[in-house]
Amino acid sequence: MYKKLYEFFESIKFLIMKNTSFIKPDECNLGENWVDYYLELSNIKKGETLYECEMGFNYQLKALEDAKKTRDGWYCKVQNTQNEIVELYVSADTQHHGPNLFRAPQYLTSDEEKGSVYFIH
Repeated sequence: MYKKLYEFFESIKFLIMKNTSFIKPDECNLGENWVDYYLELSNIKKGETLYECEMGFNYQLKALEDAKKTRDGWYCKVQNTQNEIVELYVSADTQHHGPNLFRAPQYLTSDEEKGSVYFIH
């Protein structure tokens, strides 16, 4: 049973790491004030590179437009690393957090070959 679980997790690891780039921590210029790296949807500007960080993954996005306000909330079109266009949206009535957006990747991983890196999806 444990061998099958190990094989399963290794296959998932392969799928997750396939076509994944990475950034070394010293390339991020994170500085001292981590609060500055959280990004509200309403503050996104065209051309910015941003990261949606969720459940251990850093998803790199590029803003295709400035965030726009509607009477119902905020939205912004972004492009992911697979060149898919996605629309981020936060309702004015949202009672929970919206997308976890940051100016730099948040999840640091230790890799045997590369050392400490931020894997980018």
